[in-house]
Amino acid sequence: MKKGNVLIIGSGHMAKRVKKLLALRNYEVIHTGDIISAIAADPSSTIDTIARALSDIDFSTLSMVYVLDDKDEHNLEMVIALIALDPNVSICTSLFNENLRPHFEAAHGTLYILNPARLAAPAFIDALYEPLHRNEQNVVHHNMVKPLKQPVDRFMKLLVTSFATLI
Repeated sequence: MKKGNVLIIGSGHMAKRVKKLLALRNYEVIHTGDIISAIAADPSSTIDTIARALSDIDFSTLSMVYVLDDKDEHNLEMVIALIALDPNVSICTSLFNENLRPHFEAAHGTLYILNPARLAAPAFIDALYEPLHRNEQNVVHHNMVKPLKQPVDRFMKLLVTSFATLI
């Protein structure tokens, strides 16, 4: 049984990963591709371009809209346009800039902003302390590599020899 409709806007790795996770949890996922590139090519306003791109989607049936582009400025542009199109829509987006979060969340009650770097940092830190299990076939043995002979600097040799001869 499907739980509800979810719209994902974005084309990066995070958008694909969220789409996969939501599908596993029985959500009906609507995934639009890269709307941002259409905005750059369209001479009309950003909100009009986004409204045309999302014209076939009924926002009242959506339980959440995920705005997951790789760039903060694209996510901000999309979130502002979505709020202008439907002030009641629930939005979750990713922003690396933590300074904007309290202002946007205070202005829109159903906007959730997550920082992917902050979410991933504990996993990276934990990975540093995990024991490393290497396959011996991939390990480079230092005794197998012959050291390179240092090139002799002829100028310094000539300078020292001339100085010794002069003395």
